[in-house]
Amino acid sequence: MRHRHSVKSLNRNKAGRLALSRSQLISLIMHQSITTTVTKAKILRSQIERLITTAKPNRLSDRRQLLQRLGGHSKATMVLLTELGPKYSSRSGGYTRIIRLPKKRAGDNATIARLEFID
Repeated sequence: MRHRHSVKSLNRNKAGRLALSRSQLISLIMHQSITTTVTKAKILRSQIERLITTAKPNRLSDRRQLLQRLGGHSKATMVLLTELGPKYSSRSGGYTRIIRLPKKRAGDNATIARLEFID
């Protein structure tokens, strides 16, 4: 049972989860949408919404926090601060949507979803 466990493990250790979330966050920021499993999309949605909320004020401390969270990826940080932060400045949340796709992944029959930003 998973009583009092707040982190979904995704069958990975902490370093593997961190690397997976960083790479997916960077891909989502750079390409505006990604296709992944539903579970990973739900986890990623909360993380990207926190990053966009952090990017809204565009302060030096926020820039440093974003760089640390994205592993020093400066292009993704600049996209967050110059494009996504101002774009969603009037919204208080709900920057992304998860669209479940009708097909399933061929290897393990996992449910696939597309995570994308709301226009």
